[in-house]
Amino acid sequence: MSSTACDDQLTVHPDDQAKQASNPLSDFYVNAVAQEHGYAHPLSTLARLDQWIGLHGKEDSITLLIWESQKVIRELLKDKERLDSGCIITQERDDFGDEHSCERRGLDLRAAIDAAIAESRK
Repeated sequence: MSSTACDDQLTVHPDDQAKQASNPLSDFYVNAVAQEHGYAHPLSTLARLDQWIGLHGKEDSITLLIWESQKVIRELLKDKERLDSGCIITQERDDFGDEHSCERRGLDLRAAIDAAIAESRK
């Protein structure tokens, strides 16, 4: 990384900055993800885990555990996306018994699922 010191600050050359921004193992990349999404966001956590695995992948068994945890987090993020969509298509029958698709938007799918679970336990 080439840099120049001026006024007691470290300045990163734009070419090096572009390389770091696209390198998931760099602190620059991980910090950019955290700034975009917030430090506690799952994508920020995944960026930090990607960096750890990339830098320490062959050192110990804890890294394997981190990698496995990371896979679970990615699957949970897919579920979150689906729930946050607020859209569901169901198959229903009209008054004449004909089946048709019904699309509903703007639903709180989490609340609907929780209500269905609570109802099924009665």
